Amino acid sequence: MEPLFIRNSVGFSGRNDSDDVRVVQQALTRIPTNPTPVVDGICGTQTIAAISAYQSRFMNAPDGRVDPNGRTL
Repeated sequence: MEPLFIRNSVGFSGRNDSDDVRVVQQALTRIPTNPTPVVDGICGTQTIAAISAYQSRFMNAPDGRVDPNGRTL
């Protein structure tokens, strides 16, 4: 899988720029066991839930946020 690049944070308390949100949403659709958000560039509860579900597989305390160069990417 190619690396993901976002400029600003996406998810809970993130900046949630539409282009960055789409990148994260698109990546989340590739995870078969994850809740799948609609790829619409809007970071709502479905997107944050999908981020948190993914993070819970690797983190003890998921924060529902993806940061540039952060652990979730």
